[in-house]
Amino acid sequence: MRVKRITWIDIVRAVGMVLIITGHTLFTYQFSYFARAIYAVHVPIFFILSGYLFRKKPLKKQVRNLFSSLLLPYIFTAGVIVVLSILINKTALHDLTVFASLGPSRASVLAGLYGIGTATRLTFLNNHPIIAIGAIWFLLAMFVGSVIFNLLQHLVPEGRHKLTILWILSIVLLVISTQTQYGLLPWSLNAGLMSVIFYTFGYTLHQYNFFDAIPLWSVGLGVILWGLSAWSGFFYVNVAHADNLLLAVLGAFGGSIVVCWLAQHLTQPQVVKVLLPFGRYSLIVLCAHIVDLDILRIGLSIYAHLATVGLPLLGTALAIIYRIAFASICVYFVPKMPFVRHFFLNKQYPFRRPDKIVKIA
Repeated sequence: MRVKRITWIDIVRAVGMVLIITGHTLFTYQFSYFARAIYAVHVPIFFILSGYLFRKKPLKKQVRNLFSSLLLPYIFTAGVIVVLSILINKTALHDLTVFASLGPSRASVLAGLYGIGTATRLTFLNNHPIIAIGAIWFLLAMFVGSVIFNLLQHLVPEGRHKLTILWILSIVLLVISTQTQYGLLPWSLNAGLMSVIFYTFGYTLHQYNFFDAIPLWSVGLGVILWGLSAWSGFFYVNVAHADNLLLAVLGAFGGSIVVCWLAQHLTQPQVVKVLLPFGRYSLIVLCAHIVDLDILRIGLSIYAHLATVGLPLLGTALAIIYRIAFASICVYFVPKMPFVRHFFLNKQYPFRRPDKIVKIA
């Protein structure tokens, strides 16, 4: 049976993707209060939505489903980024300012296999450097977080104390996730462990049917918490770090409630029509954006040309528009590309086994 989509959730995803693209395109303003407000909520809100929509499944079935929905897109996108990086390094493309690469060939391959969002050094391996693959770390972290949260659902017995136990375990995992003194763990495990507390928050909201009628007092409180989080500093989920961990987590909770409330009130047909594709195909948006971010320097060039003539704000705005347009073009074309769409829309376009060859005696 086909699951009916919830329009406001797709709008939240669309807003979240716009925030992610904007956060990656702030250049001169990357350490501003505005940037801190974006980073406070743009990634946690996706984990919270996943917790809200969570349904306990057999672990084997869940892993199989997550492989199709998260790991296949990661494999394809990371593969494209690594291959293009190697090609750029080994050809005349390296001399063109419009192209960039992750780094040397071996380091680029390792970046794809290790799967983290920010470069790190492994102190237990003589400070061996690991290059970041980019924002698709999120797919690996969501895979890890989803599996861990589902495992907790199987381990924690049903009953009146279930939510309390889930919250205690989530807080323990949150503390463990921030222990990065020896370097970031592979497959964005630090972020995956941290994400469990956001799954728990979304799951709790679902248990109380919170999003059926969001109370105004919670929206007001959410604005305050979101503002306090941004005031306290940055929240980098990809490296499981916050300048103030308590305010960062509370701000992510509050900011997500505000965004969800706003999404439920964005009912104008024109707005919905524009945002829905970005939400329904948010995974394509993310992967397209990170290929653009890792390999192309068009957005940076737009900004640089205008910044040199004293128009950094206009350059930033146009770079954001370009990157949103690039992702939008991919959203239109990827579902129409026979081979590529198997990786991003595998439920709709699964890989099919070739017909068995009948041997003739």
